Amino acid sequence: MASDLVVGLELLGLSSPFVAIGVMRMKYLAGLSPEGRAGIRLARRAQRDWVQLALNLGLKWEEPTAGRREFAWLNNPQLPRGRTPRVEVPRFRAEPIEGGFVATVGTMHGVGLAEVQKQAEHLRNAWRCERVTVEQDVPGKLKIRALITDPLTVPYSPRKGATWA
Repeated sequence: MASDLVVGLELLGLSSPFVAIGVMRMKYLAGLSPEGRAGIRLARRAQRDWVQLALNLGLKWEEPTAGRREFAWLNNPQLPRGRTPRVEVPRFRAEPIEGGFVATVGTMHGVGLAEVQKQAEHLRNAWRCERVTVEQDVPGKLKIRALITDPLTVPYSPRKGATWA
């Protein structure tokens, strides 16, 4: 099916690496289960929204003495003078899994295992997940596992067409 589409596009003169990549992506996504596709969507959304979410939850580090100097007060004397603080958030990398994603988050001064575990409920609500767990993977790295459905509460049944034997 996908190869027929590529051949048809080549006949029309629309052959390019981008078309081939798009066809391979469609073929990959078509072979996934609905839970796998939902995991990909959730991982992309979490990766995209991480910086704003971390800032809102206080998972950040501010250095009040560093930053760039603001000269807006030259045009408006009512504005405060000085430097804006430099704000950093931990690095975040999400990898989709079946029914959710696993994220690797770096630690930094003031943002460690205890702080992220305190915010796990808020992360669960922001990502619209059923379950979020936070654990220390290696020193300096945290592993966040977000699952759309809790596998312990869903009754097990074989897939369509499969048998119990």
